[in-house]
Amino acid sequence: MSDSFGGSQWGTRPTTPGLDLEALIPPLVRSGRILIFLILALVTSAPAAAQSVSGRVISAQTDRNLPGARVALLTADGSRIATVVTGDDGTFYVAALNPGPHRLEVNHSAYSTLTTEIIELRPTEEVIVDVRLTAAAIQLDPLIVTARRSDHRQEPTHQGFYARQSGMPHMGSALALTRNDPEMFYSSTVHEVMRFVGSPRRSVVPQLDQSALPESMTCLVLYWNGRMVHSEDEALFLLGTSPHVLEGVEYYRYNSEAPPAFRDVPMYLMGCPLHSTLALWSYTGHFGPAPAFGPAFARIDMTAGVYDLSGDAAPGMGVGVEASVSLPLWRRTALGLLVGRSAHQLPAEVVAHLVPEEWDWPYMLPAGDRPLTLWTGGVEPRVVLPAVGPVRPYAAARFLLARRSFTMESTSAAVSHVHISSWGGGAGITLGGEARVRGRYVAQLAVGHDRFAFGAYEDIERERNPTSGSWAGTSLRLGFGYGLGR
Repeated sequence: MSDSFGGSQWGTRPTTPGLDLEALIPPLVRSGRILIFLILALVTSAPAAAQSVSGRVISAQTDRNLPGARVALLTADGSRIATVVTGDDGTFYVAALNPGPHRLEVNHSAYSTLTTEIIELRPTEEVIVDVRLTAAAIQLDPLIVTARRSDHRQEPTHQGFYARQSGMPHMGSALALTRNDPEMFYSSTVHEVMRFVGSPRRSVVPQLDQSALPESMTCLVLYWNGRMVHSEDEALFLLGTSPHVLEGVEYYRYNSEAPPAFRDVPMYLMGCPLHSTLALWSYTGHFGPAPAFGPAFARIDMTAGVYDLSGDAAPGMGVGVEASVSLPLWRRTALGLLVGRSAHQLPAEVVAHLVPEEWDWPYMLPAGDRPLTLWTGGVEPRVVLPAVGPVRPYAAARFLLARRSFTMESTSAAVSHVHISSWGGGAGITLGGEARVRGRYVAQLAVGHDRFAFGAYEDIERERNPTSGSWAGTSLRLGFGYGLGR
């Protein structure tokens, strides 16, 4: 028996009783490969069950839970199935491959090894026990069965979904989502939910010659309310369903991670080398109505582009980058915080106008253009518009604080350069579109127009030569966004 089965969270599928594959294979080979395929499909479709033993290991002398004890699950004849170690609270959980009589063998470095009496495990049942270890020969009942209960986590039912959802993460290769989670709340179809959770790059419901599928192809097996979908047309229909009519979804990137009840594969997907599992559950109201305000789904955006500045003593064209973090507020609205930086060249004639050479300045006027940097920061309310094909357009307003600065050479021996700067404020609009690339990544393209009002450069401001003014900025930005989750 393979050790890899012993460590599985969900157990494994029992083989069909009475079917001797070794005796069947020679005549099947003579009868052709098709018959082998049908027999193997019949074997793997046998129903699977999972049963388990959980509980705690206790010191008989102190009644305290014992961490670090090794608990082995044995068959009635003593064959070892799995071994686990108790946690810091002395508890353990071990899954059995098949129902029937079992024993526990428990040992701890400071206590005598104990092998329990027979424990009868029924299909899909979890048996909860207390195991007492003694350091000396004390006449105590070493094993007390404290409870028996059905393990709902193994069931292909709504109750099983609720049980699994409470203990599963929201990210990773195995996850459970409800209609109130952002991945479902902000998606328009189940297929879009799959993009959010980062399903395998080649996850498909195949519509092509399966004999030509590459070895890395992963096919998606769908379940509806615990029932496997046997039709490709029905599977495609369910992928286009709105997630807002569902109670939740379960996704397992590898079907070996799914509960045994979700590991079967329909005939039309038998040609795929790999399989993922997606279980959809109809709405019941268990998690309450959808919230009026969208759940938090923070996102980071990074863009780069060109920025053309015009106006009083403006530098003209430059290049820059911008980063923002946004948080949804209500339905398709979001609020972002942004910071940006663009680099420009201030023409020599503009510098000469700002700092006339004939005046007595503590600064020198170098020949040629001077580098100018524009820093911006502020808030950006955004509205995402209805999608047009694969593109989601959006519109945003921007309220900005800005700082412009350039460098002059000083005539002082102590300081070689002096930064000349001034502050201002502005507002603008942005129109753009985004398309989902893969998983939580989106590509985006946007154009924007901003207007600024700047105060004077205090270091060079003169009554006869004011340096305050207004600028207008037009930008073209290209970048990407990444959804952070909750």
